[in-house]
Amino acid sequence: MSSADQPVAGADGQTASCGTQEAWNVTQQLAQALGAFKGQAAPATNFAVSAYTSNNPGAGNVEFETATPLTLPIPSRFIAVGIDVAAANCYRASAPQLQFALLDDGTPVAAGGQIKGCGGTLQDMPALGAAGAATAGQGARVGTYTSGGVLVNSASVGIRMTNANGSGGGNDHAFDNIQLLDVSPTLDKSFSPATQPVGGVSVLTFTVTNTTELGAKAGWSFTDNLPAGLVVAPTPATATTCPSGVVTAAAGATSIDVTGNLADAMESCTVSVSVTSATAGAYANGPDNIESAGLNPPQVSTVTFTAPSTPSTPTPVPTNAPWGVLLLSALVAGFASLRAARNRA
Repeated sequence: MSSADQPVAGADGQTASCGTQEAWNVTQQLAQALGAFKGQAAPATNFAVSAYTSNNPGAGNVEFETATPLTLPIPSRFIAVGIDVAAANCYRASAPQLQFALLDDGTPVAAGGQIKGCGGTLQDMPALGAAGAATAGQGARVGTYTSGGVLVNSASVGIRMTNANGSGGGNDHAFDNIQLLDVSPTLDKSFSPATQPVGGVSVLTFTVTNTTELGAKAGWSFTDNLPAGLVVAPTPATATTCPSGVVTAAAGATSIDVTGNLADAMESCTVSVSVTSATAGAYANGPDNIESAGLNPPQVSTVTFTAPSTPSTPTPVPTNAPWGVLLLSALVAGFASLRAARNRA
């Protein structure tokens, strides 16, 4: 751990550990660069885990690992790791190649690809002790990085970060602000049309929407247990735009099973199934109908099936009613007058 607020001479043996005072001072500069990157009022007081390589450390060494698993609020979530990294000497030497793994019940699962520590923005590093100022193109490269998401099925998870760069030529970096991120996509559903006559067909569309970092999410799944009275249509017409998507929805079934992925940089994908009902009514399909892994539940969506209208029956005229007798009398009188007129003619 280093901070620009610590003695530049390395009062606690840091100079000896780093080989030279300049090496120790560069680690302090990197910690300060991270503080400035985050907008801290006093960036010199920022602490970071720092390394300035003077020999070849070897590839694949662990730079960070949690001592005990971290409890997750909800199991079966997509979890990623966020980190702030600053790298020095990127203009002339190799970059750190950081790789996160999530420990699911102790088993490491790679979380996305390598993080190249020299991919950030330039940050000036003022002179400190024996380390000269590094400005413009020679400044530190500083950035916030997010690993790929991993579907963690257990109730806790650990973090391990290794460095694939085993070289002592460059590979100088510092990091802080490691955090777990819930990057689970959200499931939504809708019916079209939302109103149909009994026996008609409505298309139920599921949309899986990615989180803002747009990382790949492999292996999510859900089952939609349709409300009583709503079933898969005789022609299910299943379709999906989800990579590796599999939709199980047999004609007449009361549930729909879906598995799939989101590719890297993919904003969303959809699944559609035709449904119907033989009974008039409104069918609300919401989060209580869903069993899922790796997805946030949907809001309620409703489809209504209406009973067919009954044609009106003609009403006979009762001839024995008083007004009926008057009507008949008027008709008879009219015919009589017409006949008399013809006879006179």
